[in-house]
Amino acid sequence: MLRPVLVTFLIAMLSSFLIFSLYRNSQGIKEGFDALAIQESSNINRCGAHVKKFELRSYPETADSGLTIGIDENESYSGGKAVRLSSAGYTERHYAGIHLYLTLDLGRHLKKTALEFWIKGGERSSLIEGLSVYLREGPVSDKMVVFFQPLKIDKDWKRVSIPLEKFSLIAEEGRNLKDREFRWGVQEVLFSVAAVDSNGPVELFIDDLKMIKEGKVLYDLS
Repeated sequence: MLRPVLVTFLIAMLSSFLIFSLYRNSQGIKEGFDALAIQESSNINRCGAHVKKFELRSYPETADSGLTIGIDENESYSGGKAVRLSSAGYTERHYAGIHLYLTLDLGRHLKKTALEFWIKGGERSSLIEGLSVYLREGPVSDKMVVFFQPLKIDKDWKRVSIPLEKFSLIAEEGRNLKDREFRWGVQEVLFSVAAVDSNGPVELFIDDLKMIKEGKVLYDLS
């Protein structure tokens, strides 16, 4: 009489153990997912098309920062709306650009990938000497890499292409950083303008911002 009961009990225990093991394994798989990959799966290629994916940011966040950013409905290269930057002189320590709500996982795309955009001059744009472009990590780290692009711009749209391998890590105050300290989980694309002193602000327009890998669009940020 005891043998059938014992067999039933052992089967029940074995089933419970198997179910628990499967549950633990599934949790381990979930915990092992790369956070950037999960965020990337939300398809940032539709950035700004139907759901708000980014917002404009300016640093420092003060009214007299010297560099302002906005959307200009009257200027566009690709048929949408261009970003307008207005700078009151040389703004080396002022940044403005887009803050993404999704993190770009660029660490596995460094080779043969470039940040590309189109640029056009506005008021007093002939005084602009160059543009610094920054990629900033997030959301935990705020380390940045930078590339300075000398510019001679006019009222015609021109394409700018910057290979990711050309960006250099910005050293923190008091110590140098090693390249591996930048993880390429990018959440902000920022700009600063180098311009000679003028009696009024200089302005330029940026449109069609994309990450391009081997001629194909990796991320559409415009």
